[in-house]
Amino acid sequence: MTLEAYLKRYYEPASESLYDRFHSPKAFAKTSDSSKSLPMQYLTIRPQNLAGERLVSVEDRDHIEQVKGHPLSALLDAQEEPFHVYLMKLLDLRGIRDAELYHKANLSRQSFSRIRSGESLPKKRTILTLAVLMHLTFEQTKELLMRAGYAFSTASKADLIVAYFLEQENFDLYQINKELVEAGEMSLGDAYRNGR
Repeated sequence: MTLEAYLKRYYEPASESLYDRFHSPKAFAKTSDSSKSLPMQYLTIRPQNLAGERLVSVEDRDHIEQVKGHPLSALLDAQEEPFHVYLMKLLDLRGIRDAELYHKANLSRQSFSRIRSGESLPKKRTILTLAVLMHLTFEQTKELLMRAGYAFSTASKADLIVAYFLEQENFDLYQINKELVEAGEMSLGDAYRNGR
């Protein structure tokens, strides 16, 4: 599938109010229009401009039902590794040195050190840049985003363009940035310089 066909199929510009968008059945299920039916990985939708609120995917709802009624300590014991721990595991798995990654991602050593220690979380675009540079799979990228409180959004052309390239296992940052710029989006790697 071409990038143009991919965007045409999955891109849904946000035209309704935030309340309607996040309280409609579309947030948790496939769209009724079969031509725009989303794959399962898009059931969790969280736009980057809605701070502090995270929708729950169908799979997460099943898990929540299983843990309801358990004491808080049991829920806290089931907590997943935080973002920085997962990122470091992925770096080790890929055999990538910290300096190599933060230079390619346009991050300062100090910023990367704060991310590495868990002192701060990077912005969504920085995470996407890191994912591309580390050659992460779509699923690994989705998991990395989730651990920082983000998710791919069908209302974001930038998200869909990056998702397309990850699904194609094409990690050519130049080509991804070319498509992002042509779509009127900010290129990856520029996120840090521009405060995103």
